[in-house]
Amino acid sequence: MGFFDKMKSLVGVGAPTLTLDVDPPELISGRPISGSILIAAQERVTPIKSITITLVRDRDVAQPDGSTRSERTELSETTMPLADYVMAAGAKRRFSFELASCDLEAAAGETYRLLGAADTPGLDPRTSITLARIEPIAVADRVAIDPLTPAGLLAIRSGFIPKLAEFVGGDDRTVLIPRFGEQAYAPGQTFEKRLIDGELLEALVGRVVFMTVAWGSSFGVLLRGEKGDFAVVQISRISIGMSYAPVADIRSISLATFVSPQEDGLSHATLMTDQEDDAERQGRLFDPLAYRRQVWDLRAQYPEAC
Repeated sequence: MGFFDKMKSLVGVGAPTLTLDVDPPELISGRPISGSILIAAQERVTPIKSITITLVRDRDVAQPDGSTRSERTELSETTMPLADYVMAAGAKRRFSFELASCDLEAAAGETYRLLGAADTPGLDPRTSITLARIEPIAVADRVAIDPLTPAGLLAIRSGFIPKLAEFVGGDDRTVLIPRFGEQAYAPGQTFEKRLIDGELLEALVGRVVFMTVAWGSSFGVLLRGEKGDFAVVQISRISIGMSYAPVADIRSISLATFVSPQEDGLSHATLMTDQEDDAERQGRLFDPLAYRRQVWDLRAQYPEAC
């Protein structure tokens, strides 16, 4: 670094700019904080050793003489080592982060801030945003989930489609899937971001939903995988698609309501034909009699979805 670069660094000239993003900028006791930080290099090459994100609480504490003083407490912190990552002049890059959850006690005169800092040689770039403290919504306070109706759905066993069986961890799990395409359904009861957590997702497992996330939307049945992750699964004949999304990235979930049929739709007969063809292409065995026995069992259990 030359003499003038050193002088500039002493007063912060040329330091990369940092921008924190948490959507929405809220803090809920017992829930992790997920967001991202954008780093924008300025007019010179900038090595970044690490990024640190810290949640702090500023609280006014009463003193014996009647005055108050500000007390800062660090509640949670995470550091992302970057192994001397080097940014070209004018380059920008966004890094995602997640802070561990912490239990908060409500008190008057307190504010919460998220601090972002980058470890760069000779520079000290920092930024912060204020988070609004939101009280968690108890399960008992949530709107009751609308009951499931079998209209427009088809009962299948996970073993009917190997990729589905692999995801849910078995081949004998019953799943009600949309019999028709997305256009045959409309969004019904909707849960917005503030209500969405792992507990709500567990309650919605097995339901057909529309889900929106930061980068798009998906339609299908919400399922929990063998590893505990969630995905919206859409099945069209032997084709299967899975849309994964971290809880923090989900913006809304709507229960799908059947509106009207669309073309012929899925049936056990079409799925069986597709399974036979797929098994032949992949060189695996397919037992049509075992398939039919499962269908008979399903018809006895789910006569309106078979």
